[in-house]
Amino acid sequence: MILATLFVGASPAAAKTTIRFATLAPSGTPMVRVLRKLAKMVATRTNGRVEFKIYPGGRQGDEKDVVRKMRAGQLHASGMTAIGLAEIEKEILVLQMPSLFRKYSELDYVRRKMFGYFEKKFAARGFKLLNLGEIGFVYMFSTKPIRNISDLRKLRPWAWIDDPIALTFNRLARTQARLLALPAVFPALKAKMIDVVYATPLGVVALQWYTELHYVVSRPLAVGLGGTVMRLETWNSLSEADRKQFRDLQREWQGVLQRKGRRDNRKALKLLTENGIAVIQPSADAVREWEQMAFRVQAQLTGKLFPKSLLEQVKRHLKEYRASKGNTPK
Repeated sequence: MILATLFVGASPAAAKTTIRFATLAPSGTPMVRVLRKLAKMVATRTNGRVEFKIYPGGRQGDEKDVVRKMRAGQLHASGMTAIGLAEIEKEILVLQMPSLFRKYSELDYVRRKMFGYFEKKFAARGFKLLNLGEIGFVYMFSTKPIRNISDLRKLRPWAWIDDPIALTFNRLARTQARLLALPAVFPALKAKMIDVVYATPLGVVALQWYTELHYVVSRPLAVGLGGTVMRLETWNSLSEADRKQFRDLQREWQGVLQRKGRRDNRKALKLLTENGIAVIQPSADAVREWEQMAFRVQAQLTGKLFPKSLLEQVKRHLKEYRASKGNTPK
């Protein structure tokens, strides 16, 4: 999700261009290290015509703030989660419905089928969708064991204040959710204001949330999307030659970064469970209960975030893929 925004070229005679890029990823994390590496590659390929000013760790605010600043021209590009992408085009959240994808290969297939559709939707909003990736499978982590929804109701889960999926889930589940922006989560964990979070394993490590957590539910909630966007005005200012160079760089790195992200998430989950995070295996009854709640969330958000026809299209592609592999949807 990060490489696409790191190539903004200019004609040889053009003045140096500075691209202001924001991300919630903390400084020193693998994502930001790769960002800086790619920024150097861009500088080399453009003979110093293009430089990047990278703002990691939420320095430019939560993703809603970043989108607002991009619209105002204060920022030019960002690597963000689906929550930020949905601030631009809410239909993207159809791909982050709970319990939709079982594995990455399913997401890969559907994403390839749907990318052109979303690229046009973002363009209509004034943004270039350069890359649509993922941050990984999202799990529920907690300070106390959660075996079913009844257990969850006894605790104080965090819900990202800008996440309509989490807000809907917690409302339907009748939890005592605390609505917070992402940067406020770690302080809230330390202050015992919340005791349940949802995140990828790599996110839990990078954001240091793991220091306050003791359990993880083995069944993921959903695949967390990620993507890279740029102001369409910036993209349209590029020469065709520079766009070609950008596409070449994207081809070189996209698969590498995707494999690295998935590998790092697997390693992070293994590290967490080997160092004190206990894994909760839900019973068959609990799995059915979670699945029923997921379907209720889908039903509630259909027609609000995305049209029913779009969800049906996604499910058709998913059914096609599973049929090609000899599987059938549950």
